Amino acid sequence: MNTKPMYPLASGDPSHGGPSSGLRAAGRQPGRPADHPAPGDGSRRTGTGRGRPRRSLGKILAITLAVLAVVLLLAEFGMRWYMRDQIISSVQNSAAESGARIEADPEVKFGTSPVLLGMAQGTIPHLDLNLPSTLNISYVDNDKSKPVVQGNPAVHITGTDLKPQKGSDNATFGELDVNTTIPPELMLAEVRKSTTNSPAAEASPVAKLITISGIRPNPQDQSLDFEISGGIAQLRMKPVVRGGQMQFEVQGAKIFGFNVPESFTSRLRDSLASAAGQTDVPEGLQFTSAKVVDGGLELTLHGTDVDMKRMTDSLKAQQGTQALGQGQPTAQPDSLRPAA
Repeated sequence: MNTKPMYPLASGDPSHGGPSSGLRAAGRQPGRPADHPAPGDGSRRTGTGRGRPRRSLGKILAITLAVLAVVLLLAEFGMRWYMRDQIISSVQNSAAESGARIEADPEVKFGTSPVLLGMAQGTIPHLDLNLPSTLNISYVDNDKSKPVVQGNPAVHITGTDLKPQKGSDNATFGELDVNTTIPPELMLAEVRKSTTNSPAAEASPVAKLITISGIRPNPQDQSLDFEISGGIAQLRMKPVVRGGQMQFEVQGAKIFGFNVPESFTSRLRDSLASAAGQTDVPEGLQFTSAKVVDGGLELTLHGTDVDMKRMTDSLKAQQGTQALGQGQPTAQPDSLRPAA
């Protein structure tokens, strides 16, 4: 007798087409409703959805910071360019007003400290300024005893803690250093102007024979050697700085057995002081060193809490006094004039 059922029984055997086969085909586990996913599937989808906003927010912040950095960099560059342009224009205008020719633009640097931050705090941390030489020496009717001096030698200015005063054009340097080298040609021109046809030359027969025909720097002995009357004698002077003032020590010299008159050496000292800017040092600056180099006499000046307006006013007063006393302009170092 055949005992097989006439119809297939619903069982878990996939070979018989039972319920397990249909559930797997539908993508769910046996005994779990269709609207409930298998464990782990939903949690993975939920975790992925929560991570994406965090990564997107990080990217947005990174892009924002990068944009701000670029904006600040451009603003810093723009501020430096603007201030540099203003200083250069001021120097060029000053040179044009004095009749001097400037062959190259000044070099202006602000150091590594941010200028924008300094401006916000009311202080420019650092200023480095190189002024090119505008010196020009000519002679009236090619007469070497009648030199005409225009312009000034090159100057290097370093200042820190520049504080502009609100509501005015004035400013104050916390520290200010000025360095320049006076060439022999400028010293010789000043010496000739002061010794030619001077009262000292008229008063002494020996002084009448004395003319300065050349100046030679002597770095080894730290002295300036003066050639007298074409080389018949030499006179040596040594620059020294004492108490913020520059002085010249004269070593004795003789001509034809006669001592060089004291009146002549005195005027020689005065003319050298004028050439070196001793008579033109504005308020707030003092000499710190005087060094004889191959190129002439290197001078360094320093000031603390230098008020630019007071310094400028004192320089203008000295210029007016010299113009009245000499009847002609003399060399005025740009190193002692505010560039901006």
